[in-house]
Amino acid sequence: MTKQYKSWTCEICDYTGTITNKFNHLKTKKHKNNEIKELKNIVIMKDQISEQSNKTKKVYKPKMWTCEACNYTCTIKNKTNHERTDKHNNIEIKKLKNIIIMRKKEQDV
Repeated sequence: MTKQYKSWTCEICDYTGTITNKFNHLKTKKHKNNEIKELKNIVIMKDQISEQSNKTKKVYKPKMWTCEACNYTCTIKNKTNHERTDKHNNIEIKKLKNIIIMRKKEQDV
């Protein structure tokens, strides 16, 4: 009876041998060089993919809003925060309301 060894294939080198030859093959210069080439190809492919994705990405520009009372510009997300908490804004709005009230009174007279 002869021993049958399981076969093994190195996908990098396209080398087929027995499992006992596997470790010897992994130590060879040919395998190491092929492995380095394969890793470089993977890095190049990843770089190309990231370059392509960077080209296709749309640049997000948030919508801007300007407060008419105090001429403050911010993103729409921050609009309500500005209106509620900004003291300067509240003072300017009160001034504008007073001006509107004064003009209405002048028109009525």
